[in-house]
Amino acid sequence: MHKVIHQQQAQTDGEPKADQQHSVTFLHQLSRLSFDLYKQRIRIRHQICDCRMLLIELNLQLFTRAL
Repeated sequence: MHKVIHQQQAQTDGEPKADQQHSVTFLHQLSRLSFDLYKQRIRIRHQICDCRMLLIELNLQLFTRAL
């Protein structure tokens, strides 16, 4: 009987730790995803800047040809 109580306590004691570990893993994955999204956003901003520069160059060429 005493042994059974210890086993039940061990099971219930282990559950919050497993949940806590799962939460930590989940938060780690979320922060990793957040950082990856941040890096993608920076890459996209750089691409937009490159596109704007190309448009400016093209407009300049068209303008100089029109003269």
